[in-house]
Amino acid sequence: MRACSALALAALLARTALAAPTVSTFLPAKLSTGAHPRTDVVMTFSEEVEAIPAMLIELRRRETDYVLGAVAAVSSFVTVSSTSVTVKFPVVDVPAGNVYVHVEPGAFVSKSDKSAFAGITDSSWTFSIDGE
Repeated sequence: MRACSALALAALLARTALAAPTVSTFLPAKLSTGAHPRTDVVMTFSEEVEAIPAMLIELRRRETDYVLGAVAAVSSFVTVSSTSVTVKFPVVDVPAGNVYVHVEPGAFVSKSDKSAFAGITDSSWTFSIDGE
């Protein structure tokens, strides 16, 4: 009996010890300037990920938090390829200024163990775009 409970505990600890995916590279880079208004945004993750339906990725105005564009993580606007996620926001006529990308927690999960990406819920991925 003790062997079974010890194995179950070991399995649980191993599961919780696995790290959730994190983003190692952002494009446009954080705090960069001069991005084109229709530029794709790209996240490179620490491991292979997959998108989860009904989760949103938003492009927001930095000063007001106004949502300029939003797409579902599983949509024709999002491409997941191994560790890379590319988002094409369907936004036109974006005025110049600072914007940031908001990603709902759980929008992407690890392919290997299904651990969830924590998301980007603040304005830490801010960059400046040139207006059209």
